[in-house]
Amino acid sequence: MQNEFFKDGARNDTREIADIFLDGTKLEDVSFESSKLSGVNVINSAIVGFDFVDSKMDRGNLSNTKLEKAYFKGSSLIASKATGLDVSEGELKSVKFKDCKIDFANFSFAHLKEVEFKDCVLINASFQGSSLNKVSFAGCDLSGSNINGLRVEVVNFRHLTVDHSQVAYFAALLGLKVKN
Repeated sequence: MQNEFFKDGARNDTREIADIFLDGTKLEDVSFESSKLSGVNVINSAIVGFDFVDSKMDRGNLSNTKLEKAYFKGSSLIASKATGLDVSEGELKSVKFKDCKIDFANFSFAHLKEVEFKDCVLINASFQGSSLNKVSFAGCDLSGSNINGLRVEVVNFRHLTVDHSQVAYFAALLGLKVKN
């Protein structure tokens, strides 16, 4: 079911949107600019051409949603759930994720610049081939995540949780040598 905010070609500028539930929706060219979303649930959906600029999502749910050609800039997701979110090959600039559950998410081959993940669960997420520039994972859990081919530049891994299979890779990223 579509509505005025989530429909093909929707341009949502300076909107306050609350308590929407969409399941299994397929859309094209949906954008939010300077908008506030609260309690918005878009699950099991696919959106081709998704822009989220200078906007905030609080207590939302984007689980199992594919955001193809995703563009996030100057935005935040707070206390939200995004299990299985797919933003592969997307672009995220100056974005903040705080207290979010983003496990099994796909950030493969995405470009992340000045992105902050704070106290987020990123278990089994994929960052394969992603480019990270000035990205912070403070207090996050990346256990089981795919980090093969990850390209990093000035990343904050303080209080990051990883599993044993990831230790050698992170040591190499940081230029550390591990003694037996």
